[in-house]
Amino acid sequence: MVVCATSLLSQERDHDWQPLYESLKSPRLADSAWTVVDTVAWRFPDFSVDLFSGEIVALQAESSITGWLFEGEARIRFSPRHRLERQQLQRFIGDTLLVCSARRVMLRFASPPQLPDRALALGLNKPPAEAATFNERLQSLLLLQHGYNLPARLLVEQLSVNKSAFTACAFIPSSPADFSPPLYIYFFDALQHESIRFYQSYEQRSGSPFYTLCSYALEDTYEVPSDSLQPRAPYLTQYNGWVETRAAQSGDIWVDMGCDIFLNRRPLPILQLDIAREFTVHTIRDEQGDTLRFIQEPGESAFTILSPAVEPLDSLRLLISYEGRGLSAAATGDFYLSDPIYWLPRLGYLRRAVHKIVVKYPDGMRLVGVGKASAPWRGDRGHMLQYLHADTPARAFTFAGGRFIKDSLQVDGRIRLQVFSTPEHTATARQRVLDDISASLRFFEDRLGPYPLPQLEVLEAPGIDSHGLPGLVMLTWVSFRSNLEGVMEMLRGHEVAHQWFGNAVGWATYHDQWLSEGIAEYLGAAFMQIPPGRDGEKNFKRVLAAWRDDLISGRRLAKSTSLRRFGLPPSTLAKSEGRAAGPIWMGLRLGEKHGVDYYLQVYEKGAWVMHMLRRLLTDDATGSDAAFWKMLADFYTTFAQKDPSTFDFQKVVERHAGMPMDWFFKQWVLGTEIPSYEWNVRTDKIGKEDFVVRGVVRQKGVSLDFRMPVPIAFEFGKNERRVERVWVMGDETIFAFRISQKPDKIIFNDDEAVLCEAEKLNLPIFAPALPDSQ
Repeated sequence: MVVCATSLLSQERDHDWQPLYESLKSPRLADSAWTVVDTVAWRFPDFSVDLFSGEIVALQAESSITGWLFEGEARIRFSPRHRLERQQLQRFIGDTLLVCSARRVMLRFASPPQLPDRALALGLNKPPAEAATFNERLQSLLLLQHGYNLPARLLVEQLSVNKSAFTACAFIPSSPADFSPPLYIYFFDALQHESIRFYQSYEQRSGSPFYTLCSYALEDTYEVPSDSLQPRAPYLTQYNGWVETRAAQSGDIWVDMGCDIFLNRRPLPILQLDIAREFTVHTIRDEQGDTLRFIQEPGESAFTILSPAVEPLDSLRLLISYEGRGLSAAATGDFYLSDPIYWLPRLGYLRRAVHKIVVKYPDGMRLVGVGKASAPWRGDRGHMLQYLHADTPARAFTFAGGRFIKDSLQVDGRIRLQVFSTPEHTATARQRVLDDISASLRFFEDRLGPYPLPQLEVLEAPGIDSHGLPGLVMLTWVSFRSNLEGVMEMLRGHEVAHQWFGNAVGWATYHDQWLSEGIAEYLGAAFMQIPPGRDGEKNFKRVLAAWRDDLISGRRLAKSTSLRRFGLPPSTLAKSEGRAAGPIWMGLRLGEKHGVDYYLQVYEKGAWVMHMLRRLLTDDATGSDAAFWKMLADFYTTFAQKDPSTFDFQKVVERHAGMPMDWFFKQWVLGTEIPSYEWNVRTDKIGKEDFVVRGVVRQKGVSLDFRMPVPIAFEFGKNERRVERVWVMGDETIFAFRISQKPDKIIFNDDEAVLCEAEKLNLPIFAPALPDSQ
């Protein structure tokens, strides 16, 4: 633990807080235990504990009780209130609620629950020594697997004037058939937006898996505008500091970072910030230069500052000094930030902030990073310094240094495009990247609106991951070496699309992150349609088919066009849970067991959602998709420099579709169902010149209220076609259309308008009456 002195705490609190924290870490068992002689019932939101018989002992921190440890016979019940969370619980335990007996239960809390006197008798025995170490085991597990410091959170409540509701309950189910049962942990924390969290840990299994089973707010937050989801205060508004890199020696970086925090006239006696585990905080000072006390345990992905502001303030400035192994070095000697997000202290999940940072780096290298850059200047010991500043608030800030080759291009005389890559690539490979980036910029500007910055820099990244940050695209080295047909164009387009969606337009919570990745994935594929001489339309259809196969059955996961750029072997892809992982709405939590499921649902299914919207907004008479691009441009303009929710996006879609779209988002964003269609058509001649096309569609694998408008195309010769939509719903849908000539070809689900499986079968076709209008 790291502790520094402070002058802001009163003498009494300055003296008391450290031993209090130590006692919260290692609470003392009360001298006497109690025997449960009648049922003791503890009730918390969606969670209950009933103690029937056994021994219970208090956990004492200094003079107060901060926990109970029970050994005996208990019953646990956890029942999530939201449908999607019940689905997630079933994903992990096979049921939508958990009801089990437990032999050991521990409760940690801010305010102790009542224990009825009639239910207890003075006991003679304490719980066994194994049970007495349960608290230490829990705290170590949370630090190791989750980076979470439970005693620090309890200290926040102990020292806060306005206490919030906080409870943590850990228990082990009692099952004779299970020799290594999981440990479950329930949290109710009113300070968190998603106040209920439920975890499962298998300490005895390989890799010690630790899963988030459920995490949610008490109220359903889907139909909530983004403004209501963002906390008003506190939040971090600006970083202003310097970084020293010594990648050649160790990969360590030394950081002195000023952090401006908006308080909105609220006193803030305790503040917790997140940071990557690799970093150790040394000192924290306030604007007056006073040193503040803080807590940071080894392995903790956060640190807790005590009494940064005891009086109401508009804002608070802290200077935080820390160091750690924050750099990754490539074989070429180039260096990159290992964690481009949490190398800076964070307050809230990916909140936007202004960045003004000076980087000190080895001589002989070129520095590339987010934002504008000053001319470099020489510092001491042969190091170079450069000032990088992003005045527009951004979610993340990163930089890299190396002996890069620079290729430049002026796009339409307005955007300065620069590509930085290692010297090993040919001029042809570098030019291909430059051409695709500039072409994608023009493509998106034409459809979405002007690129929001005067420059775009593209930097070769040493790994297989790529990132799109404001004004900077980190592009995997594979993109410079490989010319996989279609795949690399899509990758480059995806990352450039993040300049519009992901950076300029963000997302409200992790549930809404598909608005960045799903839209960018689809725009990258749409960009493939336009390059001349590269079979763009063919490659686009090939990607759609690969996405469909991945999502429906995984039949060709090993061949998936879009996944090839990640270099994942078939053995990894075969572990996918598919739709059982959950809907798009679950976001990052989809990858709890296997990271590929996050990609399949958020990227690929998110892209399919965009394709279905594009097709739904297409004018069937002309084939124009202008309404779709107008909708996306409207979404971009409306929410530029904002962080919309999925509900915000739904409202924009409804404006352009001219109808409610809750049914669509319920099915495709909040749901996991994908329909299967069996269909058949026949063409009959009526009268002397007219024909009628009659058909039937049977829908399977979805709920009875599932519905989609499926386009059916009739082709006449080479250049004439007609498209009609059939609203398919329920078990069976029959339809009929009058046409003036016999079609040469009938295409069901034209242009892959609906994500589905479709098969033409010899189904009986009835003859519905034709509407007069037809």
